[in-house]
Amino acid sequence: MNTTASAPPLPSLRWSAKSLASLAASRQLRLAAVYLSVSGIAFVAYFASGIATAALVYVVVSALPVIALLVGPLLYRPRDPLPWLWLAAGQAAFFVGDVIWFSDKLPGNRGFPSTADIAYLVAYPLLGIGLAQFIRARRPTMRLVPLIDALVIGMVGALFVWLAYVDRIVDDLAVAAVDKLVMLAYPVGDVLLLAMAAYLLLAGRSRWLAAPAMLVGAFVLQLLGDTSYAGVAADLPLAASLPDAAWLGSCVLIGLAALLPSMSSLTEPYPDAGATHRLWPKLFMAIVLLAVPVFAVLQQLLFNDIDTAVIVGAQVVMVAALLVRVREAGNAQAASAERYELANSELRRLGAAIEQTSDAVIIADAKANIEYVNPAFELITGYRRTEAIGRNPRFLQGGNQAPSFYTAMWNTLSAGSPWVADFVNRRKDGSIYTAEAVISSIRDASGAVTGYVGVSRDVTDERRLEEHAAQLARERALISETIRNIDTRKEPEEIAHAVCSQVARLPDIATAALVFFERDGRAIPYGLVLASGESAPCKGLPKRRVDQVRQRAFNGPWVEAWEDRPWHPYNKLLNGLGVQAVAYAPVRDGGEMIGYLLISSAVPRAGERLTQVLPALVEFADISGTLLATKVAERTRASGEREHIEKVIEQQALFPVYQPLFDVVTRRIVGYEALTRFDDGVAPDVRLAEAHAVGLGERLELLAIEIALERAGNLPHEMWFNVNASPAVVMDGGELQRLAYASDRQLVLEVTEHTEITDYPAFRRAIRELGPRVRLAVDDAGAGFASLRHIIELRPAFVKLDRQVIAGIDHDEARQAMVAGLRHFALNTGCWLIAEGVETQAELDTLRELEVRYVQGYLLGQPVPAHRLTDDVARWSGRQALLGRANQ
Repeated sequence: MNTTASAPPLPSLRWSAKSLASLAASRQLRLAAVYLSVSGIAFVAYFASGIATAALVYVVVSALPVIALLVGPLLYRPRDPLPWLWLAAGQAAFFVGDVIWFSDKLPGNRGFPSTADIAYLVAYPLLGIGLAQFIRARRPTMRLVPLIDALVIGMVGALFVWLAYVDRIVDDLAVAAVDKLVMLAYPVGDVLLLAMAAYLLLAGRSRWLAAPAMLVGAFVLQLLGDTSYAGVAADLPLAASLPDAAWLGSCVLIGLAALLPSMSSLTEPYPDAGATHRLWPKLFMAIVLLAVPVFAVLQQLLFNDIDTAVIVGAQVVMVAALLVRVREAGNAQAASAERYELANSELRRLGAAIEQTSDAVIIADAKANIEYVNPAFELITGYRRTEAIGRNPRFLQGGNQAPSFYTAMWNTLSAGSPWVADFVNRRKDGSIYTAEAVISSIRDASGAVTGYVGVSRDVTDERRLEEHAAQLARERALISETIRNIDTRKEPEEIAHAVCSQVARLPDIATAALVFFERDGRAIPYGLVLASGESAPCKGLPKRRVDQVRQRAFNGPWVEAWEDRPWHPYNKLLNGLGVQAVAYAPVRDGGEMIGYLLISSAVPRAGERLTQVLPALVEFADISGTLLATKVAERTRASGEREHIEKVIEQQALFPVYQPLFDVVTRRIVGYEALTRFDDGVAPDVRLAEAHAVGLGERLELLAIEIALERAGNLPHEMWFNVNASPAVVMDGGELQRLAYASDRQLVLEVTEHTEITDYPAFRRAIRELGPRVRLAVDDAGAGFASLRHIIELRPAFVKLDRQVIAGIDHDEARQAMVAGLRHFALNTGCWLIAEGVETQAELDTLRELEVRYVQGYLLGQPVPAHRLTDDVARWSGRQALLGRANQ
């Protein structure tokens, strides 16, 4: 149980409740006082009025209880207003009878029995039904003792009614039987109503209620009025009659009872009380012992007659009732004693349970000052009982809950409902704990708050486990979302950014970065995201820091406090965010560590918070390894290859070789093709593919062309000089154009058809811009993309047949047909075929037969450096014999 200064304190709430209750009670009492004043004035006015005006005043007084019985339920809002309405109906019947009685316009209103008597007699069952419903609501389970008490009172009333009224009527032979029945109905009905009202009063005799007491008084007056009416001289003035005074007094008391607060309690079940009261045994004993003798004496004095049967019967009934009551009272007393002992035993057991329970129990008074705490309270809070009693529970507040929390608590308690919630409290040693508490208000029988009871237990560990479980669930959801939503087809930086964005959504995370190692020992963040979702620029981390992380990562993930590191590229960013701790999780590709996932936190006790998040961080690191290992490896490998290609270009670690091209008709060398070889022995096509893969292919091609032109100084200038170039080099134009214009040779630009040309018109323009000494040859015809389309679109001067077409052409009719077709096509389009890769005499003879004029291959001349080209003429003389034999 707890309070707050910002919420309305309990004393003020209690004062407000008391003020409202006092205000309501004062209004009710004022209304009852007004009613009593009006009734009193009307009562006095009736007896002070003349015969002419008395009737009107009488009817007004008769109408007042009807109004009061209708106003009462509206004023008190009882659980069941029906009994009030039945009483109101009965009083309304009396009112109608009075109106009829005093009316001179209705016929027969002076006879007996008259129309007014019918209305009067109808009132009795209506009033009886109302009282019976009050009794049923008041005592759902009947008790014999109060019933006997009511019976005795009714018997006493019946004896005196017999004495005053019934005996004379029964003995009067001049009165008709019907008239006797009507006349007897009044006192009999009065006695029954009196007995019911007495039972209603005695059913809850541990408390004296004014309303049922006034009902008893009202029916006593009504009985007195009915019995005295027959015995009073008929010629007395109506305004001075005793019956009228009794009847008017009965109306006043019934209306007053309807406006008293205790009337509303008659519809509520009354709790069982003790079976006896100190006064009642003596009172009833006196009634039983004195009622019958007094009745007999009065009978003798007034009428000089003793009605033996009535006296003996009444005596027997009352003695029997007394005996039964004594027995029932004894049993009730024993039961009460047993209940009392049982209650004491239960109370002791309850006290022992409260003292020994592990839940803290606080009982406070109406002002919320502590009156009792159990030992569990001392154990949980650290405060001794003597330190807590007399204080307001607000001294336990931990200061972590908003004022609105306590406002809601007091509103709930004021509405009569219990308050169930978690309180963040502070122990005596200053530590914070969470208490699950149930606070209820204690109310008395009238519904007023007399105190509060609070039961609480320490659930700090439970809430921590629940929060941890909830955190794990959130982390698993983030991990699943990461796996589900990341597009692995994107670039590594985009994937890394997506992973870091998900990690940064974890609670209390300031930054998230995914870092991968470079070949030079440094590390580069592929993604760095702040908690706000913003990206930070990626900066390379120094090698010494990377070495520290690599060494530490062999032991798995870890958390460390952040220290000011002026040399760190992110020192300013992390210090600006107030980072207190960082956590690392290695990213692996199989068993190899390729990077790490890093998060930071700026909250208090950040190291402890990051330790809780570490399992999720490891899972995100594993996901990162799965998603990015291959891409990072390719990126790293490409970076190494790029560095190697850059080194080849920088050191010009390559050299040209030249292979002759022959004219089989003139038997002369007509040109040379410049080919590139690398110092490390890597095949040219492999090295060029590597260069193109890392974006350096064009630079390497241009360097090879430049070196080939520089070292071809001793080659005859009138011969063709064939160089290889990709379409990209041709389209770029600038550097190739410079080399073409700087050379005085007849260049043949062999464009490989392994690379697609997408814009033929632009390509043709690029060729023309290289100058008039540059002619085009389509290389590797038949081995790659649409070579025929190249020939058609570009109209080259030469078409070079690939080795795949030439190999084995001497015994392959399909290849022969293909070459024959290309020969025919070349003649029609004005270009020349060059067969490359000729390695056997049979292949050469077949090509001569197919009228392919220009050939190239190892059979005729291998690629050699420039300084060895002077021997070609001598070697060519030897080849002439071969060619000659082929011509025979």
